[in-house]
This record gives sequence, C-alpha cells and structure tokens, in this order.
Amino acid sequence: MKYKIKRKKRTIKVSYVCLILLVILVLMSTSYSLWQTNLYIDGTVDINYVEPELAVEVVKPDSNSDRLSTNTSFVSVGVLYRVFEVLGDEYENNNTVVTKLENANKVLWIGSFNKDVTFTFTIQNISGFTFTDGNVMVEEYDPDGRINPTNATLSTTVNNGDSVTLTAEVTFDAKNDITIGSYVNYKISFLCDGTRRYYNYKILISG
Repeated sequence: MKYKIKRKKRTIKVSYVCLILLVILVLMSTSYSLWQTNLYIDGTVDINYVEPELAVEVVKPDSNSDRLSTNTSFVSVGVLYRVFEVLGDEYENNNTVVTKLENANKVLWIGSFNKDVTFTFTIQNISGFTFTDGNVMVEEYDPDGRINPTNATLSTTVNNGDSVTLTAEVTFDAKNDITIGSYVNYKISFLCDGTRRYYNYKILISG
C-alpha cells in the first residue's frame, strides 16, 4: 500500500519581507557611518550675519543744527600755537552713527600734550518694548596708541518712548598725528523683546 505524504505549504507575506529588508538596510547604513571619520551634510550655510538692530531714533543735541553728538569739534592750544584741532562731520549709516575727526594745524611740541574730551550721544527707544540689561562695549583700532577711551557709561533700563545717553570720555595725544582710519566704536546693546539688539557710536579719524 502506497502512502502519499502531504507537505504543508508555508507562505511568507510580502510585507514581512519588505520589513526585514528595511531593518537590514538601516543596520548596514548605521554600521557604515560608525566606521567613517567624516560626516557630510547636504545643505546651505548663510554667512551674511545681520546683527539685530535696536529700534531707536537719534536725538540731536541741538535741533537747529545737524550735529548728532555733543562734540563735533575741539581745539588743543599750546603756549603760542594751536597744536591740534579736530573738525567734526557726522553721519548715520545703518545702525551706526559716525563722528569723523580731522587732524589739523600741528606743530612741534616738546613733552606730552593730551586733550581729554567727553562725547555724549543720545538715542530714543521707539521699539514698543522696554530696553533692559543695557551694556556698552568698546572696540578700538589705534595702531599708534594715541587714542585712549577712558570711560563709558549707559543706563541699564529704558522704557518705550524714553531716551538714553551714552557718555564717552576719550583722551587724545595732541602732540602727534593720529593714523587715518583709527577709531573707537561704542557698541550699545540692550535686551529687547527677548533678543539682544545693538546700535553703534563710532569716533573715526578721517584725515
């Protein structure tokens, strides 16, 4: 008597196969990345950083003139001669106000002759928010060491609509020429609406 052996047919669903293949591919890619020393990211980097700007309006010290700070000119006088003079020219450029100073009428002077000058610069808060945590940072370029910013003060809190004044004290070496392009920049910053924002007052030697 002959017996027929019936074999059971097993079927594997296609979805199971796909899932297994997917797991294998993930494990392979992870293992490969662990052996690599370089990571490559496909994307775009924007290097044109724009500094968050304070929403302010410059307050002129004299409404009848174009001056933007209290000092646009000063003179240092020797025994018989005027040894150093600076002439002021001011302009606003984006979030910076620049006071340009020009050397003039210098003569030989024996010994040191320094001129202490106080600049004040006022801005009004028009942001709609309160400025808090006020700070001023001094940035300086002076290869000859003939400009010495000695002090700078600023209020720490400014309500919307109120004004704040930077008071900056600078000592100039009036005996010698100051290199053209030398400057002192006062970077004014406040927290405004959760972001630290900036405005600049710059004293620039232009010629």
